[in-house]
Amino acid sequence: MMCLSAEAWSALVSATGVVVAIIALIAESRRSRFAQGVAVIMRLNDQFDSSEFRDTRAWAAGYLAGPDRSAVGYHAVKDVLNFFEALAYLHRKGVVDLEACSHFFSAFAIPYWAASSEYRIKLVKKDPRVFSEAACFVAKLEAHEDAATPHGAAVLISADAIRTFLANEQQAAGAE
Repeated sequence: MMCLSAEAWSALVSATGVVVAIIALIAESRRSRFAQGVAVIMRLNDQFDSSEFRDTRAWAAGYLAGPDRSAVGYHAVKDVLNFFEALAYLHRKGVVDLEACSHFFSAFAIPYWAASSEYRIKLVKKDPRVFSEAACFVAKLEAHEDAATPHGAAVLISADAIRTFLANEQQAAGAE
């Protein structure tokens, strides 16, 4: 049997206390980060579902569905894509996780992204960096959908699905 001096016991207890404190700090940090991510995703969901942004989404959907090519519709598409660009940035920085983003926004981001391909191509010719965060992010959302659901992302981007999606978005304007 090994005998420890009072100083050794004191050092051992102190070291154990430090380890326990570090573990508690890490656990609290993770809980705090998760809570912050939930708060951010809920605020983004509130913004996305606000009557003002639903109106913006309706204008964007009308523009993308054609034949409306108004300036209001053009800028509305940019506003919707910028929303997803900001969400992508927050995901890349670790503020929100992919699962939460997918849960709240895949059903919107993926069809808007697919429907706006011609629009985005024109903007990328002027500035290759435009929507670069969203491009990677939507690809991650599509991969997540493919892995998480039996139908995958393909069902969201078929021509019929996009037409239906855009029609539904136009009807959702201002609805509460």
